[in-house]
Amino acid sequence: MLSRESMRSVSAKESLLAGAGEGPSRGGAPIIEPSPPNWRDNPPRADDWTPQPAVYITLAARASIAVRRTTSPPPSMQRSLIVITGSSGVGKSSLAQALQEELLPDQWLHFSVDTLFYCLPRSIVQKVDQHNDSSLVDSKSIVRSAQACVRTLLGQGHKVIFDTVIMSETGAKGLLAAFAGFEPLLVALTCSWEEIRKRTLARGDRTLAEAEYGYRNAGGHLRVHHTFESTATSARQIAEQLAIHVRSGAGTA
Repeated sequence: MLSRESMRSVSAKESLLAGAGEGPSRGGAPIIEPSPPNWRDNPPRADDWTPQPAVYITLAARASIAVRRTTSPPPSMQRSLIVITGSSGVGKSSLAQALQEELLPDQWLHFSVDTLFYCLPRSIVQKVDQHNDSSLVDSKSIVRSAQACVRTLLGQGHKVIFDTVIMSETGAKGLLAAFAGFEPLLVALTCSWEEIRKRTLARGDRTLAEAEYGYRNAGGHLRVHHTFESTATSARQIAEQLAIHVRSGAGTA
């Protein structure tokens, strides 16, 4: 049996290599690994844990991973991301907020590209909203950063409703790549131009030119699971219908 000093000589790296079958050696002589402790017949004392802490942590980590793998719920129960797309003025934010209430007691966070956009200096925001001048804004960086924030929230175990505008095939591919592995429920929201124009004038926080550009360019780039028309349907009514699909884990795309 190896002495405690001999056991200390086995480094954490060498222990991991031994587990991979690489046979560590020092000066041409093989290192003899100690046998796993018999905890049932000879429970370890507190000072017995000091020689090889990395080995015990590794074994515990492997056990934890095995438990997670065997207790993972079906994919339909794991959906934690809803993406709502549509042009400016179709009611994405209103739907997201109504859906948050409809899905209670489950708590879903609402996040959007605008969440970061409105973190910019007020003078720059006003240029975009009032004069449709986005020359000082790196829009692609804002979008990528918003997607990265959502991934972080998902990684921390949160459920997220993310609303965004998709203006091109490239934008659609970028969104799918950003959320690969999260199996988002993709929702498209549409609305007539007459209603969008009415809503934009009532809001007063963006130009009609911006709204019209989005109306003409923001549709058809992404294959979605569900499409809803918001011209004459309230956000609450749509949220009630969408919540049924969210709870059932159903998708039709």
